[in-house]
Amino acid sequence: PVSSRTHLKFRALLEELVGLEQEPESPEREARAEGLREDIRALPGFPRRLDPEADLVVPVVTSVQR
Repeated sequence: PVSSRTHLKFRALLEELVGLEQEPESPEREARAEGLREDIRALPGFPRRLDPEADLVVPVVTSVQR
């Protein structure tokens, strides 16, 4: 479960990451993509034992305040 704020941040980072796929491949693009992936992994509630090849991340937005 994540807050609305975290969900919005996740969506913004994901949108930017998907947008990078439209750009030509370059070391800078790959570095930016990895930085975005790290930012997503750092979000509160992100599963720590995620297998990127087998798992799907689905944020569940709650009204619970932490």
